[in-house]
Amino acid sequence: MARFAQTDPAELGVSDAKPIGHQGRSKGRMPRETKKFEFTLYFDEAEQIRGATGEGGQQDFHRFLIEQLDNNDNTVTLDDAQFGTLARYMTLYGPGGFQGRLRKAFRRSIVELFNNMGS
Repeated sequence: MARFAQTDPAELGVSDAKPIGHQGRSKGRMPRETKKFEFTLYFDEAEQIRGATGEGGQQDFHRFLIEQLDNNDNTVTLDDAQFGTLARYMTLYGPGGFQGRLRKAFRRSIVELFNNMGS
């Protein structure tokens, strides 16, 4: 199950993006805490991710996901930057093995996330 609380675009690091009708922040208002994305994967989805090898940024992210799955009952919690990393690996880096496994592992949860945003 994926859970998400709507976030102001300015909190996503997009400095000039504002919701329709947004007139800017008042000077004294503190920014809201960044919301987290939480994905609980089925066993077969989680198994798609386990088994990182090698060194580098992709493997570091892969190990991070494995640690999250192993320590949190197949649940992964991502901040905005980590969710962006996940989305980039799933969509921009070609049909490699890791990218394909990420798509298989997170497809259902991400579809649920977007389907439940209006609820």
